[in-house]
Order: sequence, then C-alpha cells, then structure tokens
Amino acid sequence: MILLKDGERKARKTHTCDLCGEKIEKGEIYKFAVYNSSGELLEFKNHKKCDYVFGELTLMFSDPEDVSTSVFLEACDDFTEMFIGGETDINAIYEHLQYFRLAKNEKMPWKLYCVKR
Repeated sequence: MILLKDGERKARKTHTCDLCGEKIEKGEIYKFAVYNSSGELLEFKNHKKCDYVFGELTLMFSDPEDVSTSVFLEACDDFTEMFIGGETDINAIYEHLQYFRLAKNEKMPWKLYCVKR
C-alpha cells in the first residue's frame, strides 16, 4: 500500500470513522488518508482522537496495514483493561496516552506514569 495523500479536513457531511465505526459529524475536523493498493484507491477517514490512539497502539497490532474496526476496538479494550479499568472509552484512552507522552517527555520516573490513574 502506497500513501498518496493524507491530512485533516472539515467534514461537509456526516462520515463514519474507519477505526471506531462511530459518526464523524458535519463540521468536525477529521484525519484522512488516500492509499494506492495494487491500483485500487483506498480512502480512510478517522476521528482525530482515534487516529492518535491508533498511532500510539500500533505496536499492539501484528500488521498495522491490516487493521479493521474490530481489531482496533479489541486493542482499545486490551489497553483499557491493562491501564485504565472500566468501560472502553476512546476519550479516556486518548487522555491516558497523552499523559504517558507528557511523562516521557518530562523524563518523569516510569513509576509515575505507569500507575493506574
């Protein structure tokens, strides 16, 4: 798969996030990517938070190019179970990953950012 174009767009109509399966509402800023896969054009649209979470959880996927909504949501469930607890919530995962990144960038001891919040 060859990436042809990616970026952010403002939705002019309602779309469906290719990662979580929820609606991308009209007026919402979302991430998009267009790929060439053996001569076939593939376009993906994702919530900005889902795209960020996908990027951070990529190591959990055996083949990031082969991720479906169910595989992404399963990885989110696993992350929630391991680090957060409770119901899976993309917003909670996003905030948790942002906290991890801040802690790493600030060179905080690993114990501080590995503790369940």
